[in-house]
Amino acid sequence: MPDEAIEAGLRDYVTVDILFNEAGDVDSVVPRSYKHPVLLEAVLAVARNWKIEPPIEAGRRVKTTVRQSFQFEVE
Repeated sequence: MPDEAIEAGLRDYVTVDILFNEAGDVDSVVPRSYKHPVLLEAVLAVARNWKIEPPIEAGRRVKTTVRQSFQFEVE
């Protein structure tokens, strides 16, 4: 969580769709819901570096989209 978000006591539930290519690398991250741009940017910075083992259909690796949510709150 970014320092400025902690200092401001921001709370948010950020949801993004992550499109992975056949190699399991991120092709794109599409925001679906968020309130605070600083928290969206934190999610985008992290999600762009993810890698997965892509699904296999008919013996071939295929693209896939995953919807992921992140909950931010300061205690």
